[in-house]
Amino acid sequence: RLVDIIFAIDIVVTFQVAYTVPNALTSDMYERSPVKIAKQYMSFPCTDGGAAGWFWLDLFTVLPWDIIGVKSIRFVRVLRLLRMMRLVRVIKLCNRWQSRVGTSYAFLNICKCTVLT
Repeated sequence: RLVDIIFAIDIVVTFQVAYTVPNALTSDMYERSPVKIAKQYMSFPCTDGGAAGWFWLDLFTVLPWDIIGVKSIRFVRVLRLLRMMRLVRVIKLCNRWQSRVGTSYAFLNICKCTVLT
């Protein structure tokens, strides 16, 4: 349940995080408008090269389906696969931290192991 709480907090935080917008004149810019961030995050799943639409996958994987009353083993297995899709986001986030912040590669590997296990 702790992991679900952490990912639920991540959903709320993601609505406040600016996303990168490519700009031909200068280097990449960031979109900071809360409405545009929400539209990007809540768009059709995995659009815009996999950068948009993660809200729906995040939401379905955080919901406590066992408490809601879903007992289908097949459905639970599909949800577990969706949770694996979140790992892609974690890896992208770690790579972004390494390239932007300049953290050491060893530290990022330790963080990945901690988050992924």
